[in-house]
Amino acid sequence: MMGHLSVKASCHKLHEVLSRLNGPSGEGLLIHRLLLHMLRPTAEMDAAERLYFRFSRHTLSFGSEEFCLVTGLYMGRCPKSRIEFSTMYKHVYGENTFRSRVFPYRTDTSLVVEDLEFLILNQRFNDISAQDGVRVILLYILNQGFLGKELNDKVTKESLFSWGSYLWSKTYPKLSGMFKKFEDHMSNHPTKAIVYTLSGFVIPLKLLLTLIN
Repeated sequence: MMGHLSVKASCHKLHEVLSRLNGPSGEGLLIHRLLLHMLRPTAEMDAAERLYFRFSRHTLSFGSEEFCLVTGLYMGRCPKSRIEFSTMYKHVYGENTFRSRVFPYRTDTSLVVEDLEFLILNQRFNDISAQDGVRVILLYILNQGFLGKELNDKVTKESLFSWGSYLWSKTYPKLSGMFKKFEDHMSNHPTKAIVYTLSGFVIPLKLLLTLIN
């Protein structure tokens, strides 16, 4: 319960940070500077899916555990098909109960991202339970942060799906592969500035750095 209360109490701060990271000030320069301090990935690091960054005499480690702690999303086996998804998750849904309790005005219509944001920034957010508050903020992070939905888009209901594992599996290879990309660039074009696109979901890493700082 204390963990739920702590996360719920920080929701306004998290909303502010996410907005800043997704906005004009959340440029890739922060991640680029971090990647310049990345240690060469080894077979052991790849097996553990863990990255290491060296700053003077200090080392920052980032892996699936930190990714999970920052996002709060479920880490587990991802179903391979819609049928497997239904089998794995059909017993854990209480969507109608949650919606009628937290969003009583939306029982007959679909939730949209704006409903989540409005509740988080509204005084009524302090009146709902800690568990419901955490679920609201996770749904907001999933839809507005991870999936990049607009305020008038419908909310994806699969909040208990292994989004953490799915997003990490798409993000880790891209991050770990940057060392070789930089190395190849320096060997072939040492006098040219590197230009690249980094896919995957790196906001948790940005957020971790923000919280550390």
